[in-house]
Amino acid sequence: MSTNQELRQKTCRDSAGTSYNVNGDWLAIASDAGFSTGTFNERLLNYYNATLGATWGVAAWDEVAWDGTDGNHTNINEAAAAFGESNGIAGPGSLFSQLGSF
Repeated sequence: MSTNQELRQKTCRDSAGTSYNVNGDWLAIASDAGFSTGTFNERLLNYYNATLGATWGVAAWDEVAWDGTDGNHTNINEAAAAFGESNGIAGPGSLFSQLGSF
């Protein structure tokens, strides 16, 4: 049985065609999406915000109802939680840590 973190990393590896460590695989995903400069958190924050806009499209009202933003997060933890929710995770606790494959 795989953990949620292992499933997230497998998704990153499959999408990016990489086999780095966890951070390297996430950075490859961010780079593939056009975010190749900045710190790890800055690149992931930009990736999450871009993905949320693409995933939810004009349904930004969902994001407003959930956390009061329009999908343009400035906090990496809030962005990661919204990313988890946009991939079908709902419930108490850290939505991102409950996310497996996406």
